[in-house]
Parts: sequence; structure tokens; C-alpha cells
Amino acid sequence: MENPVAEIPRVINLLCTAPPDVQRAAIETYFTSTASFTHPFCRTGSFPGSIWFIVMIYRWYKILSPHIDVAVDGVAFDEQHLRLYVSLHQNFKLWVVPFYNAPVKLVTVLQLTTDRNPTSIERRQSLEPLTLTDVGTGQTPNASNNISFHADAGNDERTKRQGDDEKIHYWIQSQNDLYQTTEWIKFLIPWGVGVLLLVIWQFYNTLLCVAGTQIYDTLVWIPRKLYRQHFEVFDNDTKKHPHLGAD
Repeated sequence: MENPVAEIPRVINLLCTAPPDVQRAAIETYFTSTASFTHPFCRTGSFPGSIWFIVMIYRWYKILSPHIDVAVDGVAFDEQHLRLYVSLHQNFKLWVVPFYNAPVKLVTVLQLTTDRNPTSIERRQSLEPLTLTDVGTGQTPNASNNISFHADAGNDERTKRQGDDEKIHYWIQSQNDLYQTTEWIKFLIPWGVGVLLLVIWQFYNTLLCVAGTQIYDTLVWIPRKLYRQHFEVFDNDTKKHPHLGAD
């Protein structure tokens, strides 16, 4: 990616809605070979070849929900730390649970890097011409349509490639999907039952916090109160009998 803020919505659409071969090409294009993936339900870690596990996770993601609606709500880029924050929502439809639709919101934190990855560079050349229209139709362009460089293009094409090489490119080093508990519970207990139980449990814990704070403050207040009363009695006795405070 050259402009992460502008390009990330398209990248997310490729990862979530594209056919399997395009989805895999997108992962190999925009992720480093040692990229890590963290989710409430799974984790890969980072090591040489860990990108393969990310490919498998996204593939299983599409198998569980063949049709996914996803949209980006907002993007923030911490350029100093190369960290991209993406707020999005999606409709996850498990084919094993008929007539169930899980609308969930999440924030994805993408740690970017400017380290070049040869595999990613090669795959990016074949994927860049792909548009969201291609994804929506479910058609995968062939290699002849994707590759725009030809040997007889001349000096103009070579100059263009040299200019592109001077631009800063970003790759995804890690992806961390952050869900509220009321969101990821929708994947486990459908039809709002899990959300209701979780909300009741959360309010119950809030009452426990209030009760615990009040009990703690009372237990701390009692010794302080007795301590003050003791010194008040001592001061009064000292005033009545000055010789008690003398050495």
C-alpha cells in the first residue's frame, strides 16, 4: 500500500468478500511473510511462513459465511508508529445456522511496516488492477488482464516503474481484531440470547463493583474514625491536665 488510509477499505473488501484465489493473492500481497493475526478465537504468532496460517483462517472465515457484508466506518493512521486503526462493521451469516445474521462491530489494529517483501511485491503487481466491481461480480481476472507491463513498452514504462519504486510502500505486519464481548458472543450464542445474558452479567458485575467499593471504604473509614476519636480524647485530657503532656 502507498496510501494506507485510502487503500485499506478496498483491501478489507478483498480479504472478506473476494473469491478464494483473489483472497489468497490479497493476503500474500498486503501482508508480510511473518505477519501475525490475533482474534478473540484464534492466534497465529509471528514467525517465518506464518502468513500461511492467516490464509487458512481467512479461507475458513469464508467457508463458515460464504456471503459477508462488510463496510469501513472510519480509519485513523498513527504515522509515527506505523499503526492503522480501522473501525468497521460486518454481517456474518453462518450457513450452519439458518436464518441467522450476526451484525458485529469491531476495531482492527494493523501494525504496518515499510520492510520490503519480495513475494508481496510480485503479487501486488498482479493484484493492483483489480477493482471492487470485479469482487462484486465474483469474477477473477486472468493474468493477461492484470499485468500491464510489456517488454516493448519502452523507456516511459521503465521510468514509471522507477518512480513507483521511490514511493513508500506499507505492508501489514500484524492484525489484531478487537471486539467488545457483546459482539463476539454473537458468534457463539445466536438470536440475541448471548448478548442478553452477557449484558445482565455485566450489570451484575457493576453492582458488585459498587458493593465492593462501599464495603472497602467502610472498612477503611472505621479505623480512621476510631483513630481520630482516640486523639481527640487525648487532646482534651491534655488541655484539662497539662501535666499529662509534659515529659
